[in-house]
Amino acid sequence: MKKVIIGLIVGFWLVMMGLLLVKEGLLPTKRKVLSYKEFLSKDIPFQEEWMGIYFNREKIGYSWTTINPHPKGFMVNSRASIFVSLCSKNMKMDITGLSIIDKDYRLSSFHYSLLSSDHKAKIKGRVEKDKLFLSVLTGEVETERIISLKENPLLSDLLTPFRAFPRLDTGKEYLVSIIDPLSLALDTVKIKVTGKDSLLFEDKPLEVVVLNLDYKGISTKVFTTPDGRILKCETPFGLTLIKESAEDQTEFEKGSLKFDIAGAVSIPSNVKIKSFRDVRFLRARITGVDLSRYRLADSRQKVLDNNLVEISAPADNKEAAAKIPISKYEEFLEPTLFIQSEDERITEKAGEIIGDEDNACLAAKKLLVWMGKNLKKSPTLSIPSAIDVLESKTGDCNEYAVLFAALAKSVGIPTKICIGLVYYEGSFYYHAWVKSYLGYWCDIDPVLGQMPVDATHIKFIEGDPSRQADILDLIGRVKIEVLEYK
Repeated sequence: MKKVIIGLIVGFWLVMMGLLLVKEGLLPTKRKVLSYKEFLSKDIPFQEEWMGIYFNREKIGYSWTTINPHPKGFMVNSRASIFVSLCSKNMKMDITGLSIIDKDYRLSSFHYSLLSSDHKAKIKGRVEKDKLFLSVLTGEVETERIISLKENPLLSDLLTPFRAFPRLDTGKEYLVSIIDPLSLALDTVKIKVTGKDSLLFEDKPLEVVVLNLDYKGISTKVFTTPDGRILKCETPFGLTLIKESAEDQTEFEKGSLKFDIAGAVSIPSNVKIKSFRDVRFLRARITGVDLSRYRLADSRQKVLDNNLVEISAPADNKEAAAKIPISKYEEFLEPTLFIQSEDERITEKAGEIIGDEDNACLAAKKLLVWMGKNLKKSPTLSIPSAIDVLESKTGDCNEYAVLFAALAKSVGIPTKICIGLVYYEGSFYYHAWVKSYLGYWCDIDPVLGQMPVDATHIKFIEGDPSRQADILDLIGRVKIEVLEYK
């Protein structure tokens, strides 16, 4: 049981890390001119770069990028592979991408894929004048969106899709428009050249230029040669990329030892909590991060002075439950890219599960019981899609959360995703669950079968799954001191 729970929670974290590699890790950024011209050269017919991916100094994978001439202009191929051990099982995740840049150095089209042992997702896009046509395919479900462009964006490509940064002025800040593949929306990255430094690279001291990339409050430090070639990149949560050779990656793949990620993402507790699934009250001090950045305070969580947080687990109250469908909080009834609550397969299954039940509390319990009986808990590397989970009937906390949210929304129960931490046998782990409005807001953990959740669930973020990567700022920084529980 311990390995299963740890695997479910850590598998969720690993997916977030993989998504970050797509949407944030070492962005292909440039000045506000927003042209690929400063990165690409028609005088160089072929470019290739390899980088090793490390977590807490342990190698977990590599990235590879090539730039080739193309009839339209340039073709950029990218691939990142991550290898880890999870619950004594070796797992691999591949993220691949291809971008076409036209002869005017503007993004023309692209497609990405994320592939793990049993899940895959694809993201495609093309630019036509001032419109960006996007589609996401998860399992057999395709979602499309059209975005109006004020300027041609840079693609938030895989890791280091270009061999170098352009020359930027020290001390100045640059804003860059990118595409966020999770929300399929435009976003902004800030770049600042902080100055020169010395870096020990391949056992030799080198003079480097240091850039700081800021995306949603997460800062990545990039070390380049004076002419802009990337040597090393560091994130605050332990992920590091280092320029290497193709031979280094061949030797790495031959190795049988894979990084055991379970212990690397846990937050040790100062006390061992007994009967933790039955805890109804928890008081803790949370340090290491700015709590004002997160939405901790709600009906279940109170934020006090000196970083103190009190969490309660109120009993559910079917007598106070509303009748469904509920007309309040309409924004949390809307389908999203990955919570397809209006899909016929979702609505039919939800109707089949709840039958004629119109009490929101009892209907939610029926959904919870059905998922507990019909889904298989399994560590999963995926971009979770409700339809995909309904078809496969497997997943971890993330998959359980998006499916429950879709089923609940489809019968008129407003629901949002919660991202945070949960206690398990001596440590806190990253976790996902849901919060549904039943006439009152109730936190529900589909993978643990809890309604309401116990008081060791500490929520940091709520809303849509596209916000998951925001919690990465906690990794390696947050500390929890349990002061009282009962």
